[in-house]
Amino acid sequence: MSEITTKLYPVTGMHCAACAGNAERIVRKQEGVESASVNLAAATLTVTYHADIVSPQQLKEAVMKIGFDLIIDEDNSVQEQEEAEQSYYGQLKRKTVVAWIFALPVAVLGMFLMNV
Repeated sequence: MSEITTKLYPVTGMHCAACAGNAERIVRKQEGVESASVNLAAATLTVTYHADIVSPQQLKEAVMKIGFDLIIDEDNSVQEQEEAEQSYYGQLKRKTVVAWIFALPVAVLGMFLMNV
């Protein structure tokens, strides 16, 4: 009989319920996985699997194929998840600043210089 393992892994890149559903569905389809459940609010995946059939690395590769990342390093998982979130929010901040830089002149032209 194979060893059944239950683990909790942080997931990065999920932003909505559809993302969580996709990550959960792709993990459930892996051979050797008994159950998988994603908590979107905590950005975690709880998976019960047969350790001799599927490895955490295989689960990570499956999740990465659909655009998310599974942090399987148990020693630094919280730190890696926080770094990934900070990186993502930094990108959003830069994109917002660039959008404002381009939107402000258009708004000024549209509002005050319509007749020019």
